[in-house]
Amino acid sequence: MLSSRSGAGTILIVEDQPGLRALTEEILSSAGYSILVAPDGAEALRVAQEYCGQIQLLLTDVTLPKIGGIETAARLHTLRPDMKVLFMSGLARGAMTGSGTLDPQANFIQKPWSPQGLCDEIGKILTAEPSAQRILVVDDEEGMRDWLSEVLEGCGHRVFTARDGVEALSLARRQALNLVITDISMPNEDGLGIVCALRKAHPEIKIIAMSGAFAAVLKDAKLLGANAALVKPFTSEMLLKCMRDVAPMQTSGKVA
Repeated sequence: MLSSRSGAGTILIVEDQPGLRALTEEILSSAGYSILVAPDGAEALRVAQEYCGQIQLLLTDVTLPKIGGIETAARLHTLRPDMKVLFMSGLARGAMTGSGTLDPQANFIQKPWSPQGLCDEIGKILTAEPSAQRILVVDDEEGMRDWLSEVLEGCGHRVFTARDGVEALSLARRQALNLVITDISMPNEDGLGIVCALRKAHPEIKIIAMSGAFAAVLKDAKLLGANAALVKPFTSEMLLKCMRDVAPMQTSGKVA
């Protein structure tokens, strides 16, 4: 009998070996999870598109016919950004990460796994708190800076603030950042200048551009390298959804 806590949520299993797929479904169903299954990446995409409920976890083999597990996870992330991912393979993690196939931060379990080991790993992933990000908020309006800081810090993120582009770029040189949320219309260096400079010097940083009075220039910001755009005013829910859409897959099993 599995000693893990009772499962809650829906898991999409993608495994091309019928016997292992059926065994995995039986184990996780017995642990209390609702299960969706697919033999390959193409079918997994179809299942995810047609399923109306939430899918908490994608459990996928790395090596699959048609579409590999890593590409499958990446495509599904655009459909379901909140879904977490657990990769599995007969190869050891070191072999997968050493070859560059799998990101070192990805959730991974090696085959053959034990039923208890699989349930423990899934339980750990599903109950883990989202990873905190280091976020720079750039806006010349103090009220907007304070509101964004309150929302983001309330979600556990580390927040830095800047009043204009000059201050923002100086801070970006001193701090390791995951995300920059910047207004477009500001004194000194404007938001478009920030986007250009960051994209050149720090291509790994995600950028969300925002504007109210000059919403049309958000298109220019995206052309220059911003990952997403928000039109002011927006709600905290809209902000957090936008962040989930552009952020790396740290909280859901990062892929290469």
